[in-house]
Amino acid sequence: MPLRHAVSTLTLTAMSDAAPTAQLEDVDVILGGNHILHRIRLTLPAGCVTAVIGASGSGKSTLLRLLNGLVTPQAGTVYRHGQPLTSERFRDVRRDTGYAMQQIGLLPHLSIADNIALPLRLAGRAPEAIADRVGALLDAMQLSPELAARYPAAASGGQQQRAGLARALALEPELLLLDEAFSGLDAITRLATHERFVALRGTEIKSALLVTHDLDEAARLADRLVILNAGRIVREGPRDDVLTDPRDPYAIELVEAFQCAD
Repeated sequence: MPLRHAVSTLTLTAMSDAAPTAQLEDVDVILGGNHILHRIRLTLPAGCVTAVIGASGSGKSTLLRLLNGLVTPQAGTVYRHGQPLTSERFRDVRRDTGYAMQQIGLLPHLSIADNIALPLRLAGRAPEAIADRVGALLDAMQLSPELAARYPAAASGGQQQRAGLARALALEPELLLLDEAFSGLDAITRLATHERFVALRGTEIKSALLVTHDLDEAARLADRLVILNAGRIVREGPRDDVLTDPRDPYAIELVEAFQCAD
């Protein structure tokens, strides 16, 4: 059966000799007495978009939070740029990490432009540099200067989502974390946002980890797929390899549902 919704404009990034953006080695996470992640071994290659797919409660968001130092594993090691992620490195690593989520989190009392500029101001960038960077991001996200002067409540959901993504990219992070970042959008707006994401690959967007429950979205946007079930990785690899040879029973069920959705 042919793969559905393979995006022709998505060019898989060639693997380089660069060190992986992040790695998890035999990571266990226990929260509130619940074993959330079990012996996770995962590498995020530099220059790739990796999608983690799984049902609600499978541990997807916890995986993201591990990479940002917001969750500490009970066992195993998280690496960023080849070095263990320790408390002493949290501040630097977070500056090198963009984070966008479904709730967006734009501050309602700041304009769209000021929301995008906020990370740059907190990082102590010069006003001229902030203005240049915000202008470049507005252009990249196809947000007009008129819209940039408005408050978030005066923008559409898709515009707010693109502004949130621009804010996550403000400091030119090496790793962009996306936590169900597009799931609150209607179908047409979501597709348009996907196309903007693809257009920014290799320029504004370097490496990314996309968490989603939607295999269709993952197939549109990612180079590599990771299927998570009950806190365990049951299948991972290049996108087309996983979709044509899912192997694991849960992964097979997920892929069959994806292929039959038409």
